[in-house]
Amino acid sequence: MRPLHLALAAALALPATLAPSTSDAQPMLAQRRRPRRPPRRPPRRPPRQVEPAPEPPPPYPRAAAARAASAARAGRGRAPGAAEPPSEWRFPTLDVSVSGRVFTRSLSWEDDIANALRPYDLDAAPALSLRLELYPGGFTDSRVARLFGLVAAFDLAVALNTVDNRSRTYDTSAWSSFVGLRARVPLREERHDIGLVLGWRRQSFTIRGAGDAPVDGAPDVELDALHVGASARLQVTRGVGLDLSAAYLAVLSAGQLNDWFPRMSSGGFEASLGLALRVVAGLELRVGGEFRRYFHNIDPEPGDPYVASFASDQYVSGTLGVAWRR
Repeated sequence: MRPLHLALAAALALPATLAPSTSDAQPMLAQRRRPRRPPRRPPRRPPRQVEPAPEPPPPYPRAAAARAASAARAGRGRAPGAAEPPSEWRFPTLDVSVSGRVFTRSLSWEDDIANALRPYDLDAAPALSLRLELYPGGFTDSRVARLFGLVAAFDLAVALNTVDNRSRTYDTSAWSSFVGLRARVPLREERHDIGLVLGWRRQSFTIRGAGDAPVDGAPDVELDALHVGASARLQVTRGVGLDLSAAYLAVLSAGQLNDWFPRMSSGGFEASLGLALRVVAGLELRVGGEFRRYFHNIDPEPGDPYVASFASDQYVSGTLGVAWRR
């Protein structure tokens, strides 16, 4: 039995000798361990888009529709994205001026065989002048309405007398009036103001002797003419403007001249040039000149009270005044 016990003991001791020690097993386990991978994060979900809440309907749908229609009308005529013109360049609503005027007149006759018609030469005479332009549509936001306006003018000579070559003095009156319509050119930028003018011009020049009697050979001139022309304000800078105008005068009536020359045909033209200097916002100082000429083609026949072939009536004036333009 003893040998048997020894054999069992030897068999049990043999695996213990073959197993590695604890100190030798740790390095082997460390070499066999794989590196730890970082944990995978779930992919980020896109942020959830929150839809805006619908706007509540306006309490007064008709008023809102009217405001939208008004805004659409105000923006009509402008390119998409175009802003309203700056206020300093916007077409003015009112232009009124008062000025002093010095004018000359020259009336001449051609082929006055009987030497019965009196020429007239006026060196210089003072006058007062009033000009007005009004655009009612300028008080609205409509760019179309503020293109159309009313224009008017009135000139009156003061302290005017006529003295002939015999030193005789005659009472003399001279005045001119104009009223018409003006349509502006619809420019995208309202810096320059260009327009067409259609109106009625009346020119009067009369000479009276003692007892308000007419003067022989000096007819009363009372012309009524259709004015067709154009005018412009070219804004050089914000403080300097250039005023231009030109028109044809289709004379429809010439007063006493028609009585003296029944077959006469008449016409005329006028032009002006002026400079405007801004003093303060809206207030301007203006200086300028004007030229106006009427021509009369006379077709005389035997028996006419006076005989001539042509007459020319010319006015030249200079002005200095102030204006309000807004």
